[in-house]
Amino acid sequence: MAMMDALVRYGREPEAYAIREMPIPVIGPDEVLVEVAYAGICGTDAVTFRNEDHGFVDPLIQGHELSGIMVVVGDHVAGWSLGDRVAPESSARLCGTCPMCLTGRRYLCPEQQCFSYGIHGVFARYAKCHGRTSGRVLRGYHHKR
Repeated sequence: MAMMDALVRYGREPEAYAIREMPIPVIGPDEVLVEVAYAGICGTDAVTFRNEDHGFVDPLIQGHELSGIMVVVGDHVAGWSLGDRVAPESSARLCGTCPMCLTGRRYLCPEQQCFSYGIHGVFARYAKCHGRTSGRVLRGYHHKR
């Protein structure tokens, strides 16, 4: 199994974080694998760092804001290609069938699950994302290497 380094929350006590080896995600037919170029830190990350309990099983890769490059595209994902630069939404899972999803308001999906809330996050080299939650990065913008 191929491994990667990731920032992982490993316990319930405050500041229970470490860089640990974790498996590189395996994608399904409706998913993409993004090589993370940039990951942002927001207020929610600070809250979980201080241990305002998230209630999920550890260990869990943290982080939910990213941009990067698609390196694997699932068989059922349309409109994306290897090498596309993307900035996925923080919603890692959506139903895709409720009125909110069907009217472009996916952030209100009752089945929404976000990165680092029960689903491995993006403070790692690779992140598994749903194929329909990615936004294209503007033409002319390039990730630094």
